[in-house]
Amino acid sequence: MCTNISAYELLYEHVGKNNEQPVLGGYRKDLLIKELTELEEKMLICRVCGGVMREECFKQHDDSHSEGVDPGVVGETVAELRIQCPLHTHGCIWVDVIPKVQQHFEHCVYRAKSCVYSEYGCKTLIQRGKIDSHLKESCNEHMLQLLEQVKKCTLKLDSSNIKIEALTVRNLELESSLKQQTRLLAAQIEAVKLSNRIRADGVSWVVTGVAQQIEERAKIWGPYFYVDGYKFQIMLAFGYEDTSYVALFLCLVRGERDQDMIWPFRLDREKFVFTLRKTCGTEVTLLTVSTSESNTDNFKRPESSRNKAPGTAELVSISSLLSDYCSGDCITVTTCVRNRTDPIEDLNREVQILLRSQDIRGVGVVWKIENISKMMEEKKEKWGPSFYVGRYLFHPSVRFFCNSIPNMGLFITLFKGPYDNEIAWPFRMGNDRFIFAILDKQGNEAVTNSIILSEKNIHFFVRPEGPRNSAYGCANLISHDYIFNRDLLIGNCLNIKIMIRNK
Repeated sequence: MCTNISAYELLYEHVGKNNEQPVLGGYRKDLLIKELTELEEKMLICRVCGGVMREECFKQHDDSHSEGVDPGVVGETVAELRIQCPLHTHGCIWVDVIPKVQQHFEHCVYRAKSCVYSEYGCKTLIQRGKIDSHLKESCNEHMLQLLEQVKKCTLKLDSSNIKIEALTVRNLELESSLKQQTRLLAAQIEAVKLSNRIRADGVSWVVTGVAQQIEERAKIWGPYFYVDGYKFQIMLAFGYEDTSYVALFLCLVRGERDQDMIWPFRLDREKFVFTLRKTCGTEVTLLTVSTSESNTDNFKRPESSRNKAPGTAELVSISSLLSDYCSGDCITVTTCVRNRTDPIEDLNREVQILLRSQDIRGVGVVWKIENISKMMEEKKEKWGPSFYVGRYLFHPSVRFFCNSIPNMGLFITLFKGPYDNEIAWPFRMGNDRFIFAILDKQGNEAVTNSIILSEKNIHFFVRPEGPRNSAYGCANLISHDYIFNRDLLIGNCLNIKIMIRNK
């Protein structure tokens, strides 16, 4: 059986590897076609290496064993030695000098070679001269091996395609999520920048083509601006409702971060200030807007694209606008947020807080919830008007649940207030309790629920670290059926009375 062995391995086998085949200078002695004479052997054999002496022997060993020997003569003698093919036992009759053996061996037809289908599973080693016959004899076997390899490749390809598809889908999801997060982050950054700007220098809107706007009695919307993440827009109406005035309205617009905001929007000690720039360059304040109990609905979470807008229908007359404020057919409207510096206004506000605090302890405060049936269908949360207990700020809220029996829950939430640094914490009721009463059509208390502060719920009434604390109340105050069947609604409205009573 012929083995797949290189000429180098056959010819340059080390002495210690094959003691049965003595070597001569690295060449197997049995391959030589002529015995060396004693003189030649004495001259050519290195006594240290045990093989034919080479140039390295003269450089590496002691010269005593090679005295009188010319390295050039050694090389010439070895080059003239004739040698048989290493595969002569398999039938090769080639004979020539040693330097030509490697070239012959590379093309020797008796040299073993792997089948061309070895990478597909064929393990046969065949002489070069018999390759064609082997391919013919083993054609079917090779085809089966190829088919098996095709199946394996197909399975790998299918598996790779599945992984690629999964990775592609995941990559698209991550890319979409990254783009969305990038957009939100960019919007938040821009909102913060605009919010800082509106408190510093304000945001200016240059309105062009004023003469045409007046002629067409147009309503135009200004650029968006942000206050603490809340999104706003102002609207100018020229000749509003067929009058000779320009109207300005402030609109709270549905924003990108509405889910993160506290509703309704409030400015505790600030106000919106709107100015027009006169042709001489001075700014004239024409309108201020503050959030208050009277306009809370205008600053609740927008259910559509924007809320109804507070403002004025008579900002400035058209004639005054053209003569005093219009320059080059343009006007400049600036919106800013300023502190309420009027001490009388602050005092009035505190008085109103104290009066409302007395109301809650006296007759109570009635909260009218409109369009109750739609809220039940949509299972929305509804925030009520704020009220004070002393100087602690509270908001009631209702939530509509759809469990096995649909219910309405009623909760109370302690909000961050303007006097939090001046009052004692945690909030305590003493001998009082919160009373929530659902009123019927006659104004009588049909359903009541009370909240008593105790050690179990005191953490709901500590000083708010964020805009508000967690809500506390009853999730199953009353069923939806009870509301409709017990004559509690007045024109699709539900009235809830909030009071404070002694325990």
